[in-house]
Formats: sequence, C-alpha cells, structure tokens
Amino acid sequence: MRPFHATGHGWMWFRSVSIAAASMAVAAINSSAQTGLLEGRVTDAQGAALVGVTVTAESPAIAAPAVAITDTTGTYRLSALSAGDYTVDFRLDGFRAIHRTVTLRTNTPVTLNERMVLAALTEQVDVVAVSPLLGANIS
Repeated sequence: MRPFHATGHGWMWFRSVSIAAASMAVAAINSSAQTGLLEGRVTDAQGAALVGVTVTAESPAIAAPAVAITDTTGTYRLSALSAGDYTVDFRLDGFRAIHRTVTLRTNTPVTLNERMVLAALTEQVDVVAVSPLLGANIS
C-alpha cells in the first residue's frame, strides 16, 4: 500500500471530492432556507381538536396548492413553501369554511391557529300534491 502524500495525485482527488461535497451541502442548506413554513392547530368552538380539516394554501408563488389534513391533535403543517402571499382555506363538513391571507417569509415559520364554528343548519321541505280540478263535472 502506497502512503498518502499531500503533494501527490491522491491529495488532488481528495481535495476535489471534499469541495464537491461541501458545495452540495451548501446548496442543500440554501434550498431549505429559501422556504417558509405554515403550521397550526384547528379546534372547534369549545377548544376541542378537529380531526380531518383540509387546510389548503394557494399562492402565485407555487404551481399547485399545498394541502394538509389535521391529525388527531388538530395540528397541520405545510412546509417547503415559497416565500410570498397565500390564501389559506380551512374546510370540514358541518363547519363554516375559514379563509385567511398570510405572508410567508424566507426561513420564518408562521403559526396560524383557527377555531371553526358549526355551520348553520338549513332544512328544505318539498311538498308535492295533486290539486283537485275545480269546476269539473263528474258523472
């Protein structure tokens, strides 16, 4: 086995590999630092966690909406979002939808907690009946 010399070809290879690895690490750090984070908890009017709330964040800064579903603690998390203005919608059957606007900044988490209230119950009754003919001669 040949000894490793700092002045030989082995040193140049080691140096090149080290520089490449460092460059990839810096690129990974920079790409994660260029995004924002939106997280929070959704509860009902009494403060109980709401499971299954669909949280949708839309912005011209992203190609497709980012979507999360609240877990058993009512918590959601939307990560790796581009910095910019977002419209955030919270939806769950039986509750009023919530619409919020928020600005995400690079590398700055935003917490958006919401309290959802029950939707107004509406009831519709359709009555269908045949009316008798008036003035008809029946023999």
